[in-house]
Amino acid sequence: GRVASEEGKQKDWGNIRDWPAHFRYNCADTTNTLIAMHGQRADLTARGLGGLYDNYITRLFDPVYEMGTIGFPLNRAQQTSLIAEYEARSAKLVASLTQEINPRSPKAKAKLLKDKGYVLPVKRATGKESTDELSLKKLRLKYPDDGDLRALLEISGIEKALSSYLRVRTLGDNRIRFMLDAHGTETGRMSCSSDPWGGGFNAQTMNDYTKRMITWLPEDDRVFVEID
Repeated sequence: GRVASEEGKQKDWGNIRDWPAHFRYNCADTTNTLIAMHGQRADLTARGLGGLYDNYITRLFDPVYEMGTIGFPLNRAQQTSLIAEYEARSAKLVASLTQEINPRSPKAKAKLLKDKGYVLPVKRATGKESTDELSLKKLRLKYPDDGDLRALLEISGIEKALSSYLRVRTLGDNRIRFMLDAHGTETGRMSCSSDPWGGGFNAQTMNDYTKRMITWLPEDDRVFVEID
């Protein structure tokens, strides 16, 4: 159903010329999921795991869905303060670099490091030089006293904190939501990600700075659910 508008933008359901083909595509998308479910059920039964799934895993779905739907109450004032703090730290580190560059630009970072005479690590997957976080760590092992490498790595961590957690998107009620999967891994561990609309974040990987912008309930007001 996705087509390009006259302005070159992608949009759904905007100009469907072949409705039967469109419906066939969506019906196949739904029925194939159902077929996969039956296949998984048969596999669980064959492995003797049907009872475990029905009596334990499925009981987790409702509380897990509830946790993701309710989310965490975001403290906007604390969020604003944290963002300002981290942006100031980033700006100070950028100013300390021996060249004035945009640290978010791979080309700019590559130029800075090549001007020092460094040979950049090459990514196996692409065969191209890289200045990503892993490549910077490799270079720092070779040049542990280089202040630019230390600063670039710190800036990378700050930018990740800002983009993945601190600048979190919420609805108007200021609650951080996420998607929890009760059985998201092969080992049975839960997995977590942002919500379907790109808001929230992975609640399983919250750092201490993230927890500072959440309004936690007093202990007496917490709700504890006992599972048999």
